[in-house]
Amino acid sequence: LVETLQGADAEVVMVGDGLNDAPALAQADLGVAIGAGAQLACDAADVVLCRSSLLDLLAFRELCLATRIAIYRNFVWAFGFNIIGLPLAAGCGYPWGISISPMLAGMAMWTSLRPCPNPRAVLCAHLGNGSSRAVAGSAA
Repeated sequence: LVETLQGADAEVVMVGDGLNDAPALAQADLGVAIGAGAQLACDAADVVLCRSSLLDLLAFRELCLATRIAIYRNFVWAFGFNIIGLPLAAGCGYPWGISISPMLAGMAMWTSLRPCPNPRAVLCAHLGNGSSRAVAGSAA
């Protein structure tokens, strides 16, 4: 079934928990194993849900969307810095009286490269207090 759906150019998400699900979990574009299932299914899957509740699949989806938003936000900040900050530090805005010191630009780049101090807290804040359990096992 997974190969048939993939042959029709569909992205396939397979959720399973047993030995018979392991080949389909490995073949699917995204395999999600239920944590209380067989070890082979957990090994074949891309994602393992810690509890045996399918509601965790919705929390996982929320977590994925929040992570994607954070990645896009970081790209926007990095793109803005490289398009605006670096040319100003190089003196491109000097004819119009706009410039920043190279030392300030270097400090701005250093702060933009630092990782988020607590990504779990940022994602929990984005998801809301009710969904913080979805992020509990994903402390980076």
